Amino acid sequence: MRRVVVTGVDCLTSLGSTADTWAGILDNRHAYQTIPDYIRQAGKYRAGQVAFIPDYEPAPEIAEIRADRFVHMAATCATQALKDAGLELESSEAERFGVILGSGTGAASSTEQQFGQFFLGGYRKINPFFIPLLSYNSLSGHLAILFNAQGPNLTVSTACSSGNQAISLAYDAVAMNRADVMLAGASDSPCSAAGYAGFDFLRVMAPGEAGCHPFSRDRNGFVIGEGAGILVLEALEHALARKARIYGEIAGFSMSCDAHHIVMPYPEGIHVEAAMRKALAAAQLSARDVDYINAHGTATSVGDRTESLGIERCFGEPAARIPVSSIKGAIGHTLGASAAIEAVVCMLALRDQIVPPTVNFSDPDPELPLDFVTDGARECKLRVILSNSFGFGGNNSTIVFKQFTD
Repeated sequence: MRRVVVTGVDCLTSLGSTADTWAGILDNRHAYQTIPDYIRQAGKYRAGQVAFIPDYEPAPEIAEIRADRFVHMAATCATQALKDAGLELESSEAERFGVILGSGTGAASSTEQQFGQFFLGGYRKINPFFIPLLSYNSLSGHLAILFNAQGPNLTVSTACSSGNQAISLAYDAVAMNRADVMLAGASDSPCSAAGYAGFDFLRVMAPGEAGCHPFSRDRNGFVIGEGAGILVLEALEHALARKARIYGEIAGFSMSCDAHHIVMPYPEGIHVEAAMRKALAAAQLSARDVDYINAHGTATSVGDRTESLGIERCFGEPAARIPVSSIKGAIGHTLGASAAIEAVVCMLALRDQIVPPTVNFSDPDPELPLDFVTDGARECKLRVILSNSFGFGGNNSTIVFKQFTD
């Protein structure tokens, strides 16, 4: 097995660019907006906020791609991540360069638009590119074309764990010597009116303008957001040969399923515990090695309780001394993209040796006795970070990131 390192990162969120997102989180800020008119006109909703990216405009060469907004956002981030990595791939390396990305909702807005045109105007109103437009695989396919990446290519869709799953599979491709460089991450733009209504009916979004309060006693759901996060993964020897700057190393991961319920987690936290325990075992690390847990933390009552229980089960008494935070209070829940954006944040945390705060934490919950970072960013010696991600269908994924050492 080859060692795999991260040499480039980029993200887009409701807070803005990578630098803006990181600064906003560290400053305890969020970027919520009221529901857009095109959603509001469809009816009266229980929830009242979104965390979309209202001013996003892709570069001309990306705008030319006949694809949905979620593909354009991923292409924007991938371009910047490759630039951040200082990586210029020659054509001779194309077969050793791959793309594995994730998405939870895919081309939600384009699909809604096309169905509307079809039902209102009939057969000839459908876009001739409708089928490749709605394909989840258009995400990895378009980026492969854009960057001439002829290696492993896959789009993963495991709901809100899609980003972690995509990064894990890309790690495998490099570790098993199927590629030297991989673009990994996820993108989601769940900006459709029907999609918003669907989540509203599930009662998983915060009501009115209550906001997203991960792990707080008054938590009552998330604010739905959009965004993208991309990492450049490289074989260690490939990165060293070109004297690349290294953010960190991927030490191991786990994937599992509750096999319990299509939207609810198994309540006792045993599968959350197992995800973290198996990831640590794969990384050949112990619970004592963990310096920070980047939590899934969606601010749903059951979800946050289940994750907290899982952390307690996995770490025992020392769990109360491990810093834990969720960034969803700042940027909303970006669904399939969330874990990829959180992976970018983990790399920045390793770089700066700072634990980001749980934005909007407002009221400690006595039933969740963990060390939630709530009073601003915390300077901390960070060597090993666990990043959790869980999705509908009982999908569980944990990645272990660690500080790079020779």
